[in-house]
Amino acid sequence: MLIVSDDAKHIGILERFSIATELRREKIDVFIYTYEELVNMMNKGNPLILSALIEGIPIKLSNRIEELKNKAQKMYKRVGRCWVAQLPK
Repeated sequence: MLIVSDDAKHIGILERFSIATELRREKIDVFIYTYEELVNMMNKGNPLILSALIEGIPIKLSNRIEELKNKAQKMYKRVGRCWVAQLPK
């Protein structure tokens, strides 16, 4: 489960791990990021983030995350187990 919140910028990384551990359920990993962190990881081609954005099932989706999802779908394509950057058209 990917949680994106502006409030995460006020929470240290160890505290985020602690919160994620409390929220974790069997077979569901929890990751907490800020929007800026998500954008940065997407631009770097982070496979976890690309899979979450492009193939994930949204529970609640803000407009800016939906726009980021659309951008990721245009920028990257899955080839086997890898994400490959697409050339601009």
